[in-house]
Amino acid sequence: MSKKSGKKTHTEKKKEKVKTDPTGGMMDMLGSFMSGVEGLGEKKRAEAKVQEEPGKIVVSTSIFGPGIKDLSSLKNLKSLNLESCQGLSDPDMQGLGEMTELEVLNLSGSGITGECFKFCSDLKKLKELYLLKCPNLKDKELRELGHLESLEILKISGAKIDGDCFKGWENLKNLKILVVQGCHLLADRNLKYLQGLESLEYLELSGFMPTL
Repeated sequence: MSKKSGKKTHTEKKKEKVKTDPTGGMMDMLGSFMSGVEGLGEKKRAEAKVQEEPGKIVVSTSIFGPGIKDLSSLKNLKSLNLESCQGLSDPDMQGLGEMTELEVLNLSGSGITGECFKFCSDLKKLKELYLLKCPNLKDKELRELGHLESLEILKISGAKIDGDCFKGWENLKNLKILVVQGCHLLADRNLKYLQGLESLEYLELSGFMPTL
C-alpha cells in the first residue's frame, strides 16, 4: 500500500483477490454465467406461455388452424385433441368438416368463438365435444352445434353465453350429458329450450369453474 496516498495499488488489489479467491475470479464468472442461463430459461418459459395447474403443466402451442386441413387425409381418425391451442382461429379450421370419422373432439382452452362449427355439419359420427375454458364462445355461433345429431356428450365452461344458443339444439336427440359450467350470463329464460333433449341423463348448469 502506498504510504503517501493510503490507496491500494492495482498489484496489491490483484494479490488480495487471489488470497480471498484461489480460483482467480472464476467462481464469480461462473455465478454470472449461471444467472444468465436462469434468466434465459425464464424468458423461454414466458414465450412458451407455460401455465401451471394442479397435476399438470399446460404449454400453449403455435397451432392456429390452417394445418388442420392437412390432417383431413387421415380417414380413420376418430379422436382429435387440440386442448390448450390458444391461437386456434375459427376461419382457419374449415378442415374439421372433412374429418367425417371423428367421434371425439376436444377444443378446450382455445380462443374460438364457435363459428368454426358451421363447417362441421358433416361430422355425423361425432359423439363427444369438449369446450372447457373457451372464453370467446358466443351464443349465435354455438347454435351450429344443432347439426351434430350424434352428439352424446357436450361440455362447455367459462363462456360469455346466456343460453340463447340452446334454441338451435332441438335436433340433439342423442345428447345424454350436458355440462355448462362457469357461464355467469346464463339466464332462466333460455332453459326452456332444453326441453326437447329427450335422451338427456345428466344436466349441469353450475357456477363452478373447472380447471383443464
